[in-house]
Amino acid sequence: MDSFLDDLLDSPGGSVTYQDVRAAVIADVRSEICDPVVTAFQSLRRMSSDEIARFDPLRPSPPGVPLLHPDYYSDYPSDEDSATGREKPRCHASPNYYHRIGQYETSSFYREFLSDELVHAPRGRMVSVREMTDHMSRNPKSSFRSWFRMPLFMVSSIVGRFIAEGWVGLTHHCRTNDRLQMKAELLVLGSLSMLGGTIQSFRQLKPLTHICASDHSNFFLCFVERIAGISHEYVFMPRTPEELKPMMQRYEEEGLPGVAGSVDVVHVKRANCPAGDYNRSKGKDPYASLAFECITDFDCRILGVFGPQFGSNNDKHIVKIDDNICLLNEG
Repeated sequence: MDSFLDDLLDSPGGSVTYQDVRAAVIADVRSEICDPVVTAFQSLRRMSSDEIARFDPLRPSPPGVPLLHPDYYSDYPSDEDSATGREKPRCHASPNYYHRIGQYETSSFYREFLSDELVHAPRGRMVSVREMTDHMSRNPKSSFRSWFRMPLFMVSSIVGRFIAEGWVGLTHHCRTNDRLQMKAELLVLGSLSMLGGTIQSFRQLKPLTHICASDHSNFFLCFVERIAGISHEYVFMPRTPEELKPMMQRYEEEGLPGVAGSVDVVHVKRANCPAGDYNRSKGKDPYASLAFECITDFDCRILGVFGPQFGSNNDKHIVKIDDNICLLNEG
């Protein structure tokens, strides 16, 4: 402050009065303690009713632009624009990602299961990560099966079906068939992990696949719809004695002659159950549920699904009305 007064007194232009010094000090102090928040609320007294209606307290004013400046309201349509139906273009800051959209090769799923990088196999020979995954995934206790509930060759078959049928296609971030193959594989793996319960949210898939959660969510709906439409090609009971014989032989090898399949009923929690169905949906579990009866072979391949049934129906009742059981007994 002393240096400021010395400069002011030594400045040319004649004598300096007490009022000049006081005004200069007040101006200097105000410039140092100027609070944008205080300034914003002080400006409210000078606003018109139209400006107050458009004022957003959560939207900070740009640096150097007061609240009453026309640039503050540049994002809002004026009366002239409202009359003509035009909208002013809005400027959005580009989001900052730690990876680029479509950079699938660096994702965790790709590097862990689908990469062409050579690694040492258990016997010492060099194989690609995909080849090792394809071999290991045939084991029901492998990490790949715990994540996605099926071997890699079945995932590849589903991906090929989606691409051949045109259910997934090229986009702005996926312009070649090779990129489409990678993206489709990662999307299918994400949907399988959601169905298997390994992942609880689509947002958790973003760091694993480098595909945004909205793409996973949209593809999940398409995946469920398309697979349900072709489920009869994969889920079916033995149609001929030739198809039934190897299933019974597999049980006989394990000491269970005459067995053709395994049956169990699973109760799935029914969220947002209607009040009129609550009593019929509540069985032995403390919550409302829907029951599905599943028939599998010895290797856990699903042969038939019956349901849904209300959760109050027990397994004995559902078995009696399941057409698949009658078909299996006739076979």
